[in-house]
Amino acid sequence: MGMFSENRIEWLNYSLVSLLVSGCLLFSHPKVLEFTINFVFVRLKKEKVQVQYSFSKILAVIFLEIIYWFILSYAFFLLIRSVYVIELSMYFDVAFAFTTSWLIGYLTILAPAGLGVREELLIIYLSKILPKFATPVIAVVARFWIVASEIVSLALILLLHKLFHKEKLKLVLLLLVCWVGIYGGVYLGGSPK
Repeated sequence: MGMFSENRIEWLNYSLVSLLVSGCLLFSHPKVLEFTINFVFVRLKKEKVQVQYSFSKILAVIFLEIIYWFILSYAFFLLIRSVYVIELSMYFDVAFAFTTSWLIGYLTILAPAGLGVREELLIIYLSKILPKFATPVIAVVARFWIVASEIVSLALILLLHKLFHKEKLKLVLLLLVCWVGIYGGVYLGGSPK
């Protein structure tokens, strides 16, 4: 066994997720969040801000975001099922692969929108649960799937912007983004077989 055995990589992945969750909860507290933002703003010679949201409201947003990612991961799972037969018991493996590759791709500074990074990580993670010939196809199809959903979202936002007053637009945009992320992803991903 080498330095990076499969068990050690799995342990490292789950440790990284636990660390990220703990860090998100810590930095979500209004006082810590305000301190961190102002620390950066002072260095950038920007005006200080005051976080006016309670911890419970911030946690509610985080909870809704977690639900959003579960649903988006399920849509990705359905996308995979439209290409290759996979059991529902593999959902959490697929969800982990999707969210982890998306996050690392997003944080990669030198790759716009994680281009190439996200696909490579999807191939690596999914190759543990899918045949090797299917993973590159799924990674490329997933990129087009995400780009298509973003284009549809943008088109709908621009259309709604022309139809509604700006005061009502915030609520409409929030509902639209939720709708496209949830239902649009499921419809583009296909249905279970």
